[in-house]
Amino acid sequence: SNDLLFLGFHGYSNDESGMVRIINAEAILRQVPAGKRDGAFVLEVVDEQIPANNARWLITCQDGEKTIVEANRDWDIQLPIAVLTRIVYGTQTFADFLECNAGYDMRMRSPAMDGMFGHHLTIDGGEK
Repeated sequence: SNDLLFLGFHGYSNDESGMVRIINAEAILRQVPAGKRDGAFVLEVVDEQIPANNARWLITCQDGEKTIVEANRDWDIQLPIAVLTRIVYGTQTFADFLECNAGYDMRMRSPAMDGMFGHHLTIDGGEK
């Protein structure tokens, strides 16, 4: 159906309560701009409903460019899909999010996290 095309293409869905849910974590991570802080970190996403989202990615931000590749090493930050959704589509800075929220695990903080997660996407695929 058109809804499935729409959901798959955009990588998220809206349920009846208006909540946002990322369907394709890798696609959404690729949409988030790199930011202005260089560095690298391994992000592990945990999703109990969509097994394809359970992965570790090495995210490297350098000179405003970003690369994302699957990683085999231990994660630096582990985010359940719901937490990743709040970070990407929310309004808080990454630092404020970390101070005010629970539900994530972090072993090492990289400046690249603050740079990348300082950008927020809008539901229509734009940037806030």
